[in-house]
Amino acid sequence: MAAPTRIVNMNQLGNALNGLDDPPIMSLYVYHSNPAAVTPDQNAVIKGLLRENLFTVVHERFMTDTARHADIVLPATSSLEHSDLYRSYGTYHIQRARAAIPAVGQSRSNREVFGLLAQAMGLDDPFFRQTADDLIDHLLSIPTSLRQDIDVEALAVGRAVQLRLPETGFPYRTSSGRIEIFNPREEHPLPCYLPPPRR
Repeated sequence: MAAPTRIVNMNQLGNALNGLDDPPIMSLYVYHSNPAAVTPDQNAVIKGLLRENLFTVVHERFMTDTARHADIVLPATSSLEHSDLYRSYGTYHIQRARAAIPAVGQSRSNREVFGLLAQAMGLDDPFFRQTADDLIDHLLSIPTSLRQDIDVEALAVGRAVQLRLPETGFPYRTSSGRIEIFNPREEHPLPCYLPPPRR
């Protein structure tokens, strides 16, 4: 029986790269992120990325802070080069986009790279052979009240459509059901700087 997969919270990446030793993290695959710039405890993250015995692969469009520490940088597609389904932060609209141009050079989407890795590792699940459009079609075929009565034709041609929210909305799990910036029940009732824990 295979050992369970170890899970590392990205917010504790610095500690994981420098402190885990049973076994230590020996390789890191980064996609759709730039942990050297966005992960808490930046100094610890950079210290970990500088380890000589860490093999780092970054799948990226730009030479980010993390990519500068990579052993290999794989070229990623831009949003113009692959199909996707988008929902912007803070709104309840979705929009389907199809590739406007072919992938430039040897760039590949995250999904394509995962499929190629799965193939190389002998994973034969049909999921890994699906196209982005196959996956989007499948996702949109799953019934949900959020998409009830949306303009399906507008979505199909790439226009943004608004999702149908429940009459009650989505209440927050606070006593008031709203965002609470001031919370007198917490040790720190207002957002404030807290130094990162040291281990």
